[in-house]
Amino acid sequence: MPLASDQSVIVDLLLALGLGLLVGFQTPPHRDLKRYDRLREMGLNRVSFCFEIFDREIFKDICPGKHAEYSLDYYLEAVRYCAQLGRRGPRHEPWVTNGEIIAGLEPPESSIAAIDWIGARLLPAGPSMARATAAVLALAICLRSTTGLPARYNEWNNNYEIYANTDLDEVAGYLKTSLASSDALVVGGLLDFPLEYYFRIRQMPITSLRRPPTRPARVILLANDSVNQPIERVLKEKGYDPARASVRLVRRFTYPSLYELEPPHSER
Repeated sequence: MPLASDQSVIVDLLLALGLGLLVGFQTPPHRDLKRYDRLREMGLNRVSFCFEIFDREIFKDICPGKHAEYSLDYYLEAVRYCAQLGRRGPRHEPWVTNGEIIAGLEPPESSIAAIDWIGARLLPAGPSMARATAAVLALAICLRSTTGLPARYNEWNNNYEIYANTDLDEVAGYLKTSLASSDALVVGGLLDFPLEYYFRIRQMPITSLRRPPTRPARVILLANDSVNQPIERVLKEKGYDPARASVRLVRRFTYPSLYELEPPHSER
C-alpha cells in the first residue's frame, strides 16, 4: 500500500535536499506495518514508538486512549517489526527503532523488564550502519518522588512542563464558559501552546488567545509561579508595564491562576 501523500512529500523533500540529514518519525503505529518498509526504502533513518508503560494494567489506566486505539501488544509488535528493517533498505543509511518508556509511572522492576524485553529481542545483528537498534528512552519523570504530583500521564520531559500541564484542561474548561469573544487572553510562552491544545480538544475558539481584539472588553491573564511564569513576567513578555498594571484574582487552580487586568483609571 502506498504511503499517504503527505508522508511521501515530507520524506521525499527532506531526502532530496542532499544535506546528509537524518530523518525520523515519531508516531503511533500505523495499522499497516508494511508502510514502514516503504519508509525504510525511501531512506528514513528512525522510527519511534512511545508506549510509555510496560505493565499492562497500568498502561490501561494511564494511557486509556492508546490502549483503546492500539493496545500495548500492538505497540510492541510495531517496535519488533521495525527493528528488523535495518537488514533492508539503503545499506548506507543508518536505521534506528526506538521504544520509549517514561520512568516513574510504573514500578522500577516493570521499567527494567521493558529494557530487558527490548535488549533481548530487538537487537538483530547486521552491518554497523544499517542494522536495527532498539533503544529505550527512559524519560526522567519521577512524578511521585520528585514532584509529589499524582502519576498522570504527561509527555513532557521536565518538571516545569509537568507542573504547567497538570491542570490546564481544567483552566480551559473554566474559560469555555467565562471567556467572551471580546476578551483578550494573555498567556506566557511556556503555557500558550499547551493551553491552545486543550482549547482545541474542547472545540473552543482560540481568537482571544491568538488574535485578540485591539480594544478588548477584558484582559484575562494566566500566570503560574511553579514554572517561573509569574504575573510580572507574563505582563512584561506581552508588552505590558508591570509597574503600572493592576490585576485582580479571578480563579486559582492547583498550579496556575487567572487574573483580570484592570484598565487604567483614564479608561474606566
